[in-house]
Amino acid sequence: MSTEVIKPKRLNGSCDFCRKRKIRCDSATQQNNECTQCRINGQTCTHNTTPKKRGVTNYSRQVTTLQQRVRDLEEALEKERSKSSFIDNADSSALSAANSPFDSPESSSGIDDLVESMERTSLHQDGRYFGPSSSVYFMAKALESTPGLDIGSSDFDPDQRWTMHSWEYVRYPALVFPEPDLLASLVDIYFKYPAMYSLPVIHEASFRGDLAAGLHVVDMSFGCLVLAACAIASRFTDDRRCRLEDDNQHSAGWKFFVQTLQVPYRLRPTLHDVQYCCLHLMYAMGSSAPQTNWTMIGIGMRFALELGLHRKHQGKLTVEDETRKRVFWSLLFVDRHVSLQFGRPFAINDEDFDVELPVPCDAEYFENDFQQPPDKPAKIAGFIHHLRIVHIISLIAKQINGLKKSRIQPIPDPSTIDSLLNAWFNAIPDHLRWDPQNRHDSIYYYDSAMLYVVFYDTQLNHHRQFLHGKNAHLLPSMSICLNAARSLSRLMETLHSRHNIPFFVIDMTAFNAGIILCTNIRKQRYMNCIPSSALDHDVEDLWRLIGILERDAAFFHLSGRLAQSLKGLVNIPMHQHGHPTACPLLVAPSGYVNQSGMSSPDWSKMDPTLFGLEPPLELPWGTAMPEMIFMEGEDTQKWIEAGVSEPQWLRELGSGSHMTDFFSQ
Repeated sequence: MSTEVIKPKRLNGSCDFCRKRKIRCDSATQQNNECTQCRINGQTCTHNTTPKKRGVTNYSRQVTTLQQRVRDLEEALEKERSKSSFIDNADSSALSAANSPFDSPESSSGIDDLVESMERTSLHQDGRYFGPSSSVYFMAKALESTPGLDIGSSDFDPDQRWTMHSWEYVRYPALVFPEPDLLASLVDIYFKYPAMYSLPVIHEASFRGDLAAGLHVVDMSFGCLVLAACAIASRFTDDRRCRLEDDNQHSAGWKFFVQTLQVPYRLRPTLHDVQYCCLHLMYAMGSSAPQTNWTMIGIGMRFALELGLHRKHQGKLTVEDETRKRVFWSLLFVDRHVSLQFGRPFAINDEDFDVELPVPCDAEYFENDFQQPPDKPAKIAGFIHHLRIVHIISLIAKQINGLKKSRIQPIPDPSTIDSLLNAWFNAIPDHLRWDPQNRHDSIYYYDSAMLYVVFYDTQLNHHRQFLHGKNAHLLPSMSICLNAARSLSRLMETLHSRHNIPFFVIDMTAFNAGIILCTNIRKQRYMNCIPSSALDHDVEDLWRLIGILERDAAFFHLSGRLAQSLKGLVNIPMHQHGHPTACPLLVAPSGYVNQSGMSSPDWSKMDPTLFGLEPPLELPWGTAMPEMIFMEGEDTQKWIEAGVSEPQWLRELGSGSHMTDFFSQ
């Protein structure tokens, strides 16, 4: 595809705001000459700056050379991708189409501009972030404190340019986008379900504006972002143009997504690159290799740190600033959950960032000074409250996975973490309280359900660590985990029955809950082959979770594997010293229909300790209090009596049929 044909025509007369930021300005085509960027960011569109005509002198060449040297060696003096000066005249067209937007002819080369460029290395300016320990930061401060800077006599050879070698440029094949009608449809679908599936990483108005301007065909970073959004939306449409030739539902969006995998090398990351990493995570979660997300989280976080997204914002808030915050928090949100699931360290620790939480304001009110109407709760409120549990997840992960215990910040004991969870739960906004009977058609219904899902999942992950071995937490933790697993089963079944779109984001939670139920079922079967009513309920809850996973298996490869694992896990042969009458649960509850048609592996040849399950104990499980290890018996009894792990509304409901009614449809 020829870049000369598709290259948007440059408009004359850039406004002051766009000229300063080196971005494309469309004021020449807008009513009253007010450009789109100024309108979105709440700026006054003025044209007071007149481009200066400069002659080519030795002095100006020296200044230009110094600018180029600082830019190349320190990689800190460009504003994202808008000042690309590495490109030779012969290759500028091809490289612009692959890597960067157009070079700005208004780029100044005076002493003031050099100092202004160096100031971008400080903590809160645009461009690449360099902290106080870096040499670049020190050099910037030195330039700021040097009055009457005179570099005209500096010994620089104007003919020696320390630019990249031509062979180091990576030329990527042109991206192939969907047909115009399909592209428009997929973009609409993507933004139609923001709360259902995606993280708030894209500002819709800015995205649509850049897409309409053709930025995706001249900027590789934005092009990959567009293709990733199309790949995600492909799973929500029946349009067969989104699938591969074999028409497999699992291939939906792959033709768009696979093109983005060829661009791993970035000279200068941009905000679009970090946004792409977030969308990459969402799509890859449903692939057959979701473990690759671990690496992509690290890449995205490194990009975010390089751009300074982790630092507190200063100055007047703009749309771009708010988007940067939301992108960072979205990446951190995924990092915490995935790291806890994988049992691995975080990509960034809590003490290494100070960025504020997103503003509780929906995108359509950004132009109103980020003021949400008081009578209309923000749709992003659920995501913001979800972020407040991130710190608790960090404490739990450090408690479980930490290799060296910190003396400066000791990890709280289990009861303290339970209290933090209760405080978080009690702070859920009123409009996000779970009410399956009256709010199932509300736009906040999914966010409400997800807050309850993350509460039970976090509670389960916290107490699951105490279920192995003998310790004072075994009995209360088992009770808490079982209650959380049963609640998750009924909650997610209700959620799935109300929405016909897949929810892979909760499938791992369903698997976690299923493991707890499998553990209880196996130990109860070891004690007595005659099923009790409580065991029947657990079996029903387990098959409810399996049904959820099998329904999602039509869209997500991993969901089918998780469902198959749960079915095989509950049927693993009992330990050789178990009761001879104990029999596996080969028959599903009445009314269950296997929708996947997948056959189970031969579990009889596998070790009973598969998936971390210990062999059944010689003594009947739960007949006596185990040996106290972490807490005194009196403390444990108080913990059990206080019921600190359960919210007040749950204790008032009681158990049995009341819980089933609470999650009824």
